[in-house]
Amino acid sequence: MTEKKIVILTATFGMGHHSVSKALKSEIERVYYDYDIKIVDIFDIIKPSYKKIAQELYNYLTREFETLYNFFYNYKRESKHNLIDELLYTRYNRRFKDYMDRENPSIIISTFPMTSGFVSRYKTKNDENIPLITVITDVVDSWEWVHDETNLYFVPTIEVKDMLRLKGVDKDTIMVTGIPVGQAFKVDKKPQIGSQRKQVLIMSSAMGKIKFDESFLKQLEELEETNFIIVTGTDYELAESLKTRTYKNIQILGYVNNIAELMEASDLIYTKPGGVTLFEAINKEIPLLIQETAVGQEFANIEFVKNREIGIVIDQATHFVDEIANIINDDVKLFKLKSNMYELKKEFMDEAILKAVR
Repeated sequence: MTEKKIVILTATFGMGHHSVSKALKSEIERVYYDYDIKIVDIFDIIKPSYKKIAQELYNYLTREFETLYNFFYNYKRESKHNLIDELLYTRYNRRFKDYMDRENPSIIISTFPMTSGFVSRYKTKNDENIPLITVITDVVDSWEWVHDETNLYFVPTIEVKDMLRLKGVDKDTIMVTGIPVGQAFKVDKKPQIGSQRKQVLIMSSAMGKIKFDESFLKQLEELEETNFIIVTGTDYELAESLKTRTYKNIQILGYVNNIAELMEASDLIYTKPGGVTLFEAINKEIPLLIQETAVGQEFANIEFVKNREIGIVIDQATHFVDEIANIINDDVKLFKLKSNMYELKKEFMDEAILKAVR
């Protein structure tokens, strides 16, 4: 017989929420092997047909219509009770209640703002006291994450904790944990043996306004003392197009399962300012190079990178290769960025999730 039943509620808006959910599940299972833990997408509960639509709409707006996306994002960030989510709560409250009554979990962990809202309202309307743990997946204090029936908040930084306190959240319910990442990213970095050449890991999904083509690769190839690993992820077409010729210091990879290992072997990572990837790099103490963006939560993450001095933010795509050359050859700068990451990690509460669910 299992001791506890935990449901981790998430949603299909980008991959960060799911990534955090998997990291949490893995961390709990590592110690409490007899727990029954499942990850559930909220749209699979309230309206499965919305799941793909929501993902595609999110990707489309953040890529093509930043201004429109930010309008909705800022509205939800600044509104204590935003109408958009309230309409969904009202419309699908019954379906969510049916799910909760059927599953009867011991603990709910939420990695998406709206799922915390559904649970909070379920607890209030049905006089339930099931523990709700909300895990904030970007460096933000948006009102959409704050709900009255939340028992614990796991937040990325001290700054977010302070901002939530200003919103009236009890300080004793806020744990500074960083954004949860997989165990592979928390293993101490091993000293590199062999080649002393610097290495840069580039995530193609972060290229933004940089034109990722053969001309760009030729510019990288001119940095002869630096090795580059380019990961294209699920963009298999891009990977094939870039593999048409061999580059002396560039390795093109498609989708990989060893990002932690690639980070560990690198001196700098160029990535998009998503919360999960930032904290994967922080845990590995790999300095960041990020292109400026105005997209909602990514803008907040960038401000965090700047304020904590754990990376370099560039505002013009045309300077990208020059910035890499400048940073990768500046050992003093790299050391400072890495040291700031090391100090930042000291703020995280170790094993907070294990203590919360035992």
